[in-house]
Amino acid sequence: MEDTQDDLAWLLEQKPKVHQVTAGGRTFYMREPTAGDRDRFDTMVASMDLSNAQLRSPMVSGVLCNQAGHPIGQSSSFDDVPSWILEPLVDKAKELYGLTDSPTEGDPS
Repeated sequence: MEDTQDDLAWLLEQKPKVHQVTAGGRTFYMREPTAGDRDRFDTMVASMDLSNAQLRSPMVSGVLCNQAGHPIGQSSSFDDVPSWILEPLVDKAKELYGLTDSPTEGDPS
């Protein structure tokens, strides 16, 4: 029983790894999605019409963080950010979510 409690304690102490991404000449930080992040993203995607989905903002906002790994972009919209700045962040977010081949807005279906 003690090993089980140790395993549970270890599991609950784990923190997402933080990655650096350069976009627009600046360094941004993005963390691996937590189970909760992934659940929220999967629920959102399940309710969307993926032929017309706008996933860039939710993907980036779900994993954008400060250097310590604390979320900073939740519920933010990046719709007005120039695409040449946002795309490196989108690419990393796709990688972190394991969606490197997923459709995003503007991509042909």
